[in-house]
Parts: sequence; structure tokens; C-alpha cells
Amino acid sequence: MDVVERIPKPDLMQIAAVWASFAYHAAQRDQMLPRRPLPPEPPVEPKPAEAPKPAAEKPASRSRPGASSQVAARVRSAEASASRSSGVSLVHGR
Repeated sequence: MDVVERIPKPDLMQIAAVWASFAYHAAQRDQMLPRRPLPPEPPVEPKPAEAPKPAAEKPASRSRPGASSQVAARVRSAEASASRSSGVSLVHGR
């Protein structure tokens, strides 16, 4: 089996030395490492003009005063019912 737990220590030491040597020599090169050229990009086809979409209206819940307190109350209610049914709290420390 080739798993990390079963690799012999001398093999790990050799692998580490090879990687360290590669990293050092790659950093000390005068030129950059050679790379394969990128494949040519496919030609871009022009998209048909789309009709402009109307601006979306903001939801009413954001402009209502007290909306965040209503959401918080719903969350507390859901947490309470979940902890009653499973005996586990959904919030750490509660």
C-alpha cells in the first residue's frame, strides 16, 4: 500500500532532498522554466443585442422599520423549537 503512514523514513528523506534541490535550482535559474504554449483561443462570436432589463425594485422588508427584529425573533423561535425536539442547541454557548 502506498499511503503516507506506510512510507519508510529513508524514502521520505530522499524525496525531501530531491524536492529541496529542485526548488533551489529552479529559484537560481537565469531564465524562467520553459512552458508549453497556451492553446489558441476560439474566435468570439458577437452576441445578439438583448433588451435592457428593468431595474429590480428593492424588497419592502428592507425599508420597514423593525424588520430585522422580526427576523431575529423568527430565528430564536426556530432555535428554541429545534433544541426542544433534539436536545441540541444550534448556537454555540446556549
